[in-house]
Amino acid sequence: MAAVVAAFAGCSGGDAVNSLERMGLRGNVRSLDVSAYEAKACGGTVTKGSRVDDMQSCCSYRFDERGYVTGTEYLCGGHVVKWEEFVYDGSGRPERIVSRSVRYGGDRTVEFEWNGRCHVRRTFDEEGNEVSEERTEWRRNRSESVAVGGDGSVTFRTRYKRGLPVRQERTAADGTEVLKYSYDGNGNPVRVERFVNGAAAGSAEMTYTVFDGAGNWTFRTVYRMAEGGERVPYRIEERKITYY
Repeated sequence: MAAVVAAFAGCSGGDAVNSLERMGLRGNVRSLDVSAYEAKACGGTVTKGSRVDDMQSCCSYRFDERGYVTGTEYLCGGHVVKWEEFVYDGSGRPERIVSRSVRYGGDRTVEFEWNGRCHVRRTFDEEGNEVSEERTEWRRNRSESVAVGGDGSVTFRTRYKRGLPVRQERTAADGTEVLKYSYDGNGNPVRVERFVNGAAAGSAEMTYTVFDGAGNWTFRTVYRMAEGGERVPYRIEERKITYY
């Protein structure tokens, strides 16, 4: 759910920013279907292999005419294994996520409440029992947003350049994770670097080859960077996008 929650609630300090903007999509998008495949190097070219059996890589999004995500479906082995529905208040701020899965027998719910700068997230199990509550204060300016936990410590920090996140830092009990992003001239990420407790923990590069009429990419190749610095083909990702 993590990627969708970012598009749903995000780091906005409670501001109503639509999902299309958060996800870098152009135009009045109705639906987005994402499929991922193994990438194979063959004779100096990269070819598409088997479909990836991973529900985080193969999923579908539905948007309303305001640009807010209203539903998602996650696929594994070609079958839908999880559904999510999203609810907003009249101003476009998130209120609730309802999650259904073949793995459990009822709905699980995440509720959001904005109280000034305080963001309250409550999670309920399939029987309606509250299982967790997180309170976060968001502080943001044009170049940075910061999440402050209930104990006053910074738990998440994002730095922006030209409106795009270029560095994200998450602090937890087991250490600090940092992600650094680089973009092309159209705002598509072309390199991601990961660091854990200050040590390099991998990087990836993305190459875009097909775009639709609105300028959204529909085909890209993801490369992992080997220890020697060479690019190793990892994934091929395709997107099917429809518009209102």
